[in-house]
Amino acid sequence: MKTTIKYIPVRQKSFLFYNSVMEIKSLLSLIEVVERKKDHYEKIDLDIFDLENSINEVNELKLNAGIQRELIPNKLNQISDYLKEENGIIPNSIILNISDKLELVQFEEDKITIPDDPSIVITAIDGQHRLMGFKRYLEKNVSKEIFEIPITIFYNLELDFQAYIFSIINSKQTKINKSLLYDLLALTKKDVDDFKLCHEIATWLQTNEKSTLRGNFKMLGKGEGWLSQAAFIDYLMPLVHNSKKRKTPPIFYPFAEKKKYYSIAFFINDYFEGLVSTYKNEFYSDNYIFKTSFTFGLFMKLMPYVFIYSLNENSLEYDKSRINKVFQIIRDRNVDFKKGGENSGVGSIGKQNQLLNTIIKIIETSNISFETEFDKFKRLW
Repeated sequence: MKTTIKYIPVRQKSFLFYNSVMEIKSLLSLIEVVERKKDHYEKIDLDIFDLENSINEVNELKLNAGIQRELIPNKLNQISDYLKEENGIIPNSIILNISDKLELVQFEEDKITIPDDPSIVITAIDGQHRLMGFKRYLEKNVSKEIFEIPITIFYNLELDFQAYIFSIINSKQTKINKSLLYDLLALTKKDVDDFKLCHEIATWLQTNEKSTLRGNFKMLGKGEGWLSQAAFIDYLMPLVHNSKKRKTPPIFYPFAEKKKYYSIAFFINDYFEGLVSTYKNEFYSDNYIFKTSFTFGLFMKLMPYVFIYSLNENSLEYDKSRINKVFQIIRDRNVDFKKGGENSGVGSIGKQNQLLNTIIKIIETSNISFETEFDKFKRLW
């Protein structure tokens, strides 16, 4: 059975799309909502040595996992309850994409005809909660009321651009989880720029069997991990991006420029491996604050100092024993990481920076001059 939709064509820049309305029951019978779930990362085997050539394959795998947020049952109930009210209407548009690989859909002057063919998939780019809220409402209530929904239709839109539209719309209008937003924005990038690189390093650390942090990330802002995907990217970006305005130099920029992405990933892994092994009885204990955003941010801010101290400026190789030495100094000086201790509680950025400065001074009492080390790095930069 064919579906025919009258439309008004809309042209913006090089894009053509279509505005229309559909009765909600007819629309729900056509729509497929594909939620983006964190388990797609379990299938990824990212080649950090050949990121440039593998990036398209990685993107494709991630894109096929869908772009929508996971549906929130409470939100669906709220929409369903709202629709029961006398003035419960939803006037804003649902954004759809028709994926028609065989090009069976017919476009006439003012209407689209969609054949009933399994090769044609219609998905919601934006508005899945409204759609599923309507579905829940109809399941619970017998209604003879007319519900027509404004729709905007794209045709054969590439998945990466669908991800871009969804992420931009929701970052500007509806607050979504930052990790999900970053996950989708990274898919719009086919080249390995700074943002894409930071995102894929997070992916590698989460999924690679050699990673100390494997399984510890809260990908898409959900799951059992303690480490936020977005927070990691926010801390890593300034260390990759080339800017001379910041006090702390972008320590990983020379490696990114030379496409030695694996060197960045390996150092971060060895850095946290050194931290975990130094505090092997405390790191994953609930009696300590290592698995908190405050402490994680603290050690990400310490990372440039440790990296530069461990770096051989002639070979651009780092000495892993020097990483471990720094953490052993911190441990020997009994910096308090106990839950309920002097550095526990909800920490502000000011408190975090204060503790960072304390740790730097402790390390420098062991004949390590970070100022000298930074001067060494600036010669490379």
